[in-house]
Order: sequence, then structure tokens, then C-alpha cells
Amino acid sequence: MANWGPRCAAVVSAAALLVGCTTAERQEAGPTTEPTATQPWRAPESVCATYSERVDVLFDDDESMLKGKDVIQANPATVRIGTETRQQALERFRYMFENQPDISRLARVEAMPASLYVVVRPGTDRQELAQRLRADLIGVEDVQADPCTPRYPIPTS
Repeated sequence: MANWGPRCAAVVSAAALLVGCTTAERQEAGPTTEPTATQPWRAPESVCATYSERVDVLFDDDESMLKGKDVIQANPATVRIGTETRQQALERFRYMFENQPDISRLARVEAMPASLYVVVRPGTDRQELAQRLRADLIGVEDVQADPCTPRYPIPTS
């Protein structure tokens, strides 16, 4: 039971990517990477359309995420950083699964990762950067060097 955090985060991340690709009709017009009052989450497809050169860093807690943000901002490869607290991740998850209350009801803030969405300069070796971040940052649960490529097949029917 002690290792549920990473497992839940992986499931939530995969589900969020899959559901995000099927919720385009919910989005406001145009791509956005900033949360708004009506759209507190960032839809993966609109972020990827605008910022394909990205590395996502998932943390065990908000405090580690905020400390990691300070370290990553100092990296010359960093162009922009978006943040998502565990509570914001829970709100995004519940929004994406609002039509599936059995799934939405099971979600808990403790199972959600705090995340940094790091836009990097074109030409940056994202795999190398991901390895460095895994080694240098504390509280990292996962680093996704190519978050705009689905890791799991998207159902077609």
C-alpha cells in the first residue's frame, strides 16, 4: 500500500491525457495554457498545439513542486513554466470526469501529483533534461520528456 502514490499518478496522468483528447468541445475558442475562472485546467491538446517543446514534471507534493520551480526557472533551456497544485489537479480530474461520477467520486487530492509544465527552448534535448531533473530535484514522482505523444493508444470507437 505504501507505493500507491506513483501508481495513482500514472493512472491519473494517462486518464487525463486520454480524456483531454476527447473533450475538445468543452474548450473555449482558441488554445490556452493559462487557467481561467471558467476553465481552471489546461487541456493537454491545446497546450501541445501551442507548446510542443515541453517537459512535464510530476511531484509528490506542492512544496516540492514549488522548490522545483525555482530550480527549473534558473535553467537557461526554460522558456516558461506552468504550475498545477494537487488541489488544482483534483479539480481538473473531476471536471474531465464529471459525466462519470463513479470515477470522479473516487479521486482524492492525496493521489494527485503537483505538476510543472516546462516549455523549453526549441532544440533542447528533452530526454537529457528529464534525466537531469530526475536526478537534481527532490520529491519527483515522474518526468515526462515527451508529454505531447500519448503513451497509451487512444480508443477510436
